[in-house]
Amino acid sequence: MKFKLQLVCELAENEAISTEDLFAFEKEFDSFESIGMSLAESKDILKSLQQNIIEKQLEAFIKRKHLQKLRKKGSYVVKLKTLFGDISFKSPRYYSSEGTE
Repeated sequence: MKFKLQLVCELAENEAISTEDLFAFEKEFDSFESIGMSLAESKDILKSLQQNIIEKQLEAFIKRKHLQKLRKKGSYVVKLKTLFGDISFKSPRYYSSEGTE
């Protein structure tokens, strides 16, 4: 059997819905020991879910604060320690040019 999990994100009431494939795997039922998911599979799924949720939240934060209007000054990697493992993401750096608020 093939299983596929998708993450559906509705940013706001009037905004488009984003759908991303989160995880896909095959699972056969050979014996009662192999029924359901293993602990390793569930941790992988939850880590992937956590990574995607954090990325969506950061994108929404940058958009909501209108940071994309500022000039980008590169980025650096931030490591966030979560219950499901360490999540790394790029943290953008912004600066305002002279004469703008």
